Amino acid sequence: MFKSRYLMMISIAFYLFIAVSLDRILKPSKKSYSLLSAILISLFIFTTQPNISNKRNVSQAIGKVSEIKLENTLVLFSPEHFNFSFTYYLDNTFFKEATSIDEVDTELNTRNIYGVNNIKAIDLTNCKHLIYLDAGADFSNPDNNILKYLNNHYEQKSKDEVYEIYTIYEFNQKEIKNSTTPED
Repeated sequence: MFKSRYLMMISIAFYLFIAVSLDRILKPSKKSYSLLSAILISLFIFTTQPNISNKRNVSQAIGKVSEIKLENTLVLFSPEHFNFSFTYYLDNTFFKEATSIDEVDTELNTRNIYGVNNIKAIDLTNCKHLIYLDAGADFSNPDNNILKYLNNHYEQKSKDEVYEIYTIYEFNQKEIKNSTTPED
């Protein structure tokens, strides 16, 4: 993912190296030297892509969460510092008007959306439908056990992966099976 960014930085030296090498090998005249320089400069200009995507499609991930979210769905995302990206793509107008971190968190909480670094930070007692957006939580907060806890206590309905680091899990409350007493 990052290789092309580093190559861009050294590409200038590469073009200069080619020009100097050709100058030493071919001993061109001023006319051919000017033509060669023009070709190299035009190659540099027309083949450069400075706005290379980092392939982290946050808008696609938030779009999927919004698509499967029901009215009383609890949405969790981890890591907790993903709140700004989440808010930006969920409600851009609010994000631009927000004046503090607390205001962003309060707005997300009113929509039943919470950022967590640990599953113990949230009360899940009456939660019947839950969406968990894993935004690279294991990288930034290893051993958080959020997904492990949810898989143990809820039934996973779906799992969607958005290219690179986002995984969206949808959970429903596990059905309690009626225990029958064995007949004697």
